[in-house]
Amino acid sequence: MTRNHANVMVDLRQVPTGNGRSELECELGGLAGVSQARISARAGRLVLVDYDPKAISSRQILGAVVRRGYDARLVGM
Repeated sequence: MTRNHANVMVDLRQVPTGNGRSELECELGGLAGVSQARISARAGRLVLVDYDPKAISSRQILGAVVRRGYDARLVGM
């Protein structure tokens, strides 16, 4: 069975501090349809999310980020 995957980049307006980085990666990675979420080590505020667009939309991913209190926008779809 072929899996559909897409990537989206989320730009956080602020860099996560303390445990915020790992907590955000864990929360996004735990969403149904998301296979991986990682924050760029270099940029610190860019989150690359690998997901199945049949299971979750990029807008839903952005919504999860915003609910965590981040001002964010989608920059790659």
